[in-house]
Amino acid sequence: MHKEKRISRGEKNFQKYIIPSLKEEFPGVWQSTNRTLVDMKYGIDFYYTHGQETLSIAARVWNCHPKPHFSARWKKNQDPKQPLEVSSRLKGLKDGSPMSNLTIEGFIWDRWIYVAWIDSKLLWEAVEVNLENLNHFPVKNQEGGHTLFKQVPFSLFGAESIKKKVQAII
Repeated sequence: MHKEKRISRGEKNFQKYIIPSLKEEFPGVWQSTNRTLVDMKYGIDFYYTHGQETLSIAARVWNCHPKPHFSARWKKNQDPKQPLEVSSRLKGLKDGSPMSNLTIEGFIWDRWIYVAWIDSKLLWEAVEVNLENLNHFPVKNQEGGHTLFKQVPFSLFGAESIKKKVQAII
């Protein structure tokens, strides 16, 4: 699947499955930033507003068996020097660039939805400290080659730092 279709499918799946599964925890309004500057430059996929509070959200959804880790785009094997999510977020952590308030990662698998979310700053501080020790996995690109994702295991964080939810697809 080409990049544009993959992005569109991911956003549609997040809106169709993940957001409705979080209605109790996040009963407010979600606004997509797909293909805007804050999406492309800072990885902010949604703004969530409830009452007077607005949060920025980095979102990812997978159609696979749930994993006990967050995922972060690290490198492309065909262009390893191209800055991806890991390099831009770590740079942002250092220079104070805008960063999402929360990171939400969801999995759709076997008629179930699995979701985990964490404070983004806490997540990226853990990536910064543990980068060289984090495992990675490849995802095949339709355009050729692979994108490598770093795995940021839930075990790096205290139980109170990560919120999780599992729900059947009705």
